[in-house]
Amino acid sequence: MNTKISFILFLFYTVICNAQISLYANTDSKEVSLNGEVTLTVILEIEGNQYEQESPIKLPDLSKFEMIGDGSTRNIIVDPTKNVKINQIIYQALLSPKQTGKTKIGSVLVKISGKMYKTEPFYISVSSSTAKNQNYGDSDLTLKLQLAKDLTYEHQPVLAVLKAYSKNIDNFRKIKKINLPHNAQFYFCKVNSGNGDIEQVDYNQTASTVLGTYLIYPNQSGLLSIPKISVDLPAEERQSYKKLFSDNISLNVKPLPKENFQQKISNAAGTFQLHLEKLGKVTSIKDNKPITIRLTLSGEGNLSEIKLPEIIADKENFKAYPSKTTKNFTVDNNGLKGKISKDFVIIPNENKTLKIALKPFYFFNIKKWAYDSLSVPPISIGDTTKQLSKSTTEQITRFINQNNKDITKNPPKLKDNPPFINLWYIVILSFSALGVILFFFFKKRRKTNKTSPSLKAKNSDVEKINLDPYYNRMREALNQKDTNAFFSEYSAMLSHIEQSAKPRYKSVKDYLYQEFGNNTAEDFEKINYKIKFEKYAPHHDEDILNGLYFDIINIFSNLNRVDIKNIEQ
Repeated sequence: MNTKISFILFLFYTVICNAQISLYANTDSKEVSLNGEVTLTVILEIEGNQYEQESPIKLPDLSKFEMIGDGSTRNIIVDPTKNVKINQIIYQALLSPKQTGKTKIGSVLVKISGKMYKTEPFYISVSSSTAKNQNYGDSDLTLKLQLAKDLTYEHQPVLAVLKAYSKNIDNFRKIKKINLPHNAQFYFCKVNSGNGDIEQVDYNQTASTVLGTYLIYPNQSGLLSIPKISVDLPAEERQSYKKLFSDNISLNVKPLPKENFQQKISNAAGTFQLHLEKLGKVTSIKDNKPITIRLTLSGEGNLSEIKLPEIIADKENFKAYPSKTTKNFTVDNNGLKGKISKDFVIIPNENKTLKIALKPFYFFNIKKWAYDSLSVPPISIGDTTKQLSKSTTEQITRFINQNNKDITKNPPKLKDNPPFINLWYIVILSFSALGVILFFFFKKRRKTNKTSPSLKAKNSDVEKINLDPYYNRMREALNQKDTNAFFSEYSAMLSHIEQSAKPRYKSVKDYLYQEFGNNTAEDFEKINYKIKFEKYAPHHDEDILNGLYFDIINIFSNLNRVDIKNIEQ
């Protein structure tokens, strides 16, 4: 055991200290039947001219296999970002095991610049049963995944075509469902389905058809084995299906350059634009009145996997709750194009100007072939009513003053009764000033009358309802995809509000109807129905639940931090 740990640590040390040399060995499958076929692939990459290969690649002992065929190729790759040359040697051998059980494939050795490099040994399992589908006998229905290219970079798409082959075209009609794999190393995105056309191959002895076209996004570098795609086929038992898997293929994924790399950089790669805006007309800020902010990321790249930046927290001035996320993009043979929008619900704490700022968005720019960042200016949301009134007063005052100057500079040349005419101008100006004063006096009084005096007097001395803990727990439940906890917290919040409203109000709906009108009560009833429907649905959609979360905050925003018991009629 200690020997194995020391060997693993030695391998990590070798990779860190000698990142310019990589040696890889693996098979296309770890399970094979007796007398079946398995491919052994060995890849050696030497970066730069300062290293010299001093020995050929030495293969492990393959006496337990029959060598069907082998071959090798040498490639010279020039990395334009580093201006270095990479020598690549790929060796493949087609092997057939001679005995069943666990069979060991030892280390591959090579000597470079006085150092010996080797791979880690591994095992494959050899079974006695054949891998062919017995239900289809001589038809030999198989799946093959064909890649447009076998070399790409991290987070860059590769076009893949899934084809089915069979000697009997009736077997194509038995394919019921195509199952894409879920793997942390890859992301599959469907481009289109097959059109049903059938082609003849192998001198018209075998038929083939396209089942689908996909984009495959690798999330890490190295020589990666693409997970198998499966299809459902009817089995011998009724209402039962068996799976048929595609073949084993590998993809060589190159890492992105590490210049100017930062830990904050996400998995985003492409060309993007960022936009931040507020929805609706917001002329003033009121306590606990929600404001919706929308963040939109548009462009071309791996849009389906990108994590959008968050709003910079400012707990003293407002609370931000992430709401629904909307994805709208198209898929073609070159990648994903479109936009992703994410709504944030902002609830201000005080009646003052807010500045909504966004964290920078870091990504790898494909056009520049370098890491880049996007940022947007903060949005200022303030109480513009006073500013509007002030600007109106200033305009009227400026107009009156201008008229006074014109009268002083250019007095009218009247021959009859000039004192009377001057008195007439003074009366007009006096009535204008009086009208402006009365206008703002009654406007201010109307604002004062909108607020209940008893409510203001009571709220300063009573214990207030705070629904923020329920919002936070519901948000946390959605993030953890715990739908039961989400519905439980919503029910607990309703119970808390209902207990606070008794005995004056019969229910939460009755309270909303009496205090905020019939429209608010009807909106609450609709959302309550949707929540009950989603609660007992067999499957839950994440976007729908996020939308309900946003609607809950919007409806109860007026109720938050108000003591129902002490509201006087």
